[in-house]
Amino acid sequence: MCYSQRMPSAKGKIARTLDPVDLAAERRTKAAYPWRWQPGQTGNPGGLSKFYWETRRLARDAAPAVMARLIELALHADDERVASVCGVAVLDRAGIRPTDYNPSEDQSQQPSWDPGKLTREERAQFQVILKKLAKPD
Repeated sequence: MCYSQRMPSAKGKIARTLDPVDLAAERRTKAAYPWRWQPGQTGNPGGLSKFYWETRRLARDAAPAVMARLIELALHADDERVASVCGVAVLDRAGIRPTDYNPSEDQSQQPSWDPGKLTREERAQFQVILKKLAKPD
């Protein structure tokens, strides 16, 4: 791009003397290096290199053997730390990740019915049923 196009407000002797030089330099550059990308063009529209895809393919090919080894280590490792890490890795990849226990999220084990709200007759019936269940025949 010539100087006057980059700086349209350029006036006088500098703008006149640099225009032909810049244009000639640009023409020589384009002729000497035709493989260069033009402004606004990209040689990698996806943004990822071929090595990325090759690495993914290699990992995908090795995945069954690696998973078998992880399972073997999780089940039969001599060191329990190795077994623990491998077990978590296997469960992660299986979609069964163990969750951390959070007591604030624990729902208390309260009965769904309140025996204090029973009438006297219902309590008597309930007592008869419990005695029948407790007696072995």
